[in-house]
Amino acid sequence: FGYFGYLNVARWLSLFTTLGVISSLVYKNNGIRDPAILGLVVVLIAAGLLAGRKGTIIVGTAILAEVILFGFLESQGYITNKFSQFNYFADYFSTSLCIVLVTVFQWLVIARLNENIKTAEQEIAERELVETQLRDAENRYRNLVEQIPAVVYISEPGAAGIWHYVSPQIEAMTGFTPEEWTGNQNLWYRLIHPEDREKTVQAESTALSEGHMPRTE
Repeated sequence: FGYFGYLNVARWLSLFTTLGVISSLVYKNNGIRDPAILGLVVVLIAAGLLAGRKGTIIVGTAILAEVILFGFLESQGYITNKFSQFNYFADYFSTSLCIVLVTVFQWLVIARLNENIKTAEQEIAERELVETQLRDAENRYRNLVEQIPAVVYISEPGAAGIWHYVSPQIEAMTGFTPEEWTGNQNLWYRLIHPEDREKTVQAESTALSEGHMPRTE
């Protein structure tokens, strides 16, 4: 069924087929005292993994009903075990209690996981919204910068300072493209007239050491 796309049918069919096989082993052997009873717990856990909270409740209820049925069948002599000739109520009560506890705990775990998934999805959606807003703001800023008749740039100070961005108007003013400016970090320093180079760098360094923005021409 799963091969043909009927995943839900395949999940439930596999669960109840396995449940039927293990139940038949429990019935034919020693009832709830047979080691095969542990297989019912495995089916219950698998129900939570394959069918979520709904599967946990349905399969858990079915197993609990089976345990009660096994107790009745043993009391009527249809099931016998080699461990004891008596049908102790405590055995069935403890087994039923374990099934109920596993069902409840698994339901709570799945509920907590679903809450965590929803929280994570909400955080991802919020993060994507923030990233979209940032991209939109950056695009608006870039469009504004690229339309004004002046060169706007972002660079680090100093002769070896890195150039992060230069607006396209730089090419019309200097003959060098923005890619050349950001690709060659020493380009601006080499283009300063030799007589002004040292004085310009020194003025910048002095201004930065005094804690204010340098003004150079």
